Amino acid sequence: MKTSAVVLGLMVGLAAGTPRLAAQAAPDGKALYDKNCKACHGSKGVPPAALAKRMKTPTIDEAYLAKVSDDSMARVMENGTKNMKPMKGKATPEDLAAIAKYTREVAGGSKQ
Repeated sequence: MKTSAVVLGLMVGLAAGTPRLAAQAAPDGKALYDKNCKACHGSKGVPPAALAKRMKTPTIDEAYLAKVSDDSMARVMENGTKNMKPMKGKATPEDLAAIAKYTREVAGGSKQ
């Protein structure tokens, strides 16, 4: 009986601690965006004019974000495009989701 009480206590304790661990480990969308996206897409989703023209880099603004979901942005980041290197194997799905969420916050779109 004592063993089952100890096991139950451990399970409850672990379950109670899980949300805090997950919150601490959440990826930093801004830091990931700055490291992986900012050079081409600018700090607010607006690429440098020369790059936008030469590579057809889209402006990530409210109009663009109204057309795409966070999931579709994450797929594009993961798989890349003609002019964008894929992040597959370099970023976790959680990282990509954090970047998409941050991008939407910075550009002012709200579609998830």
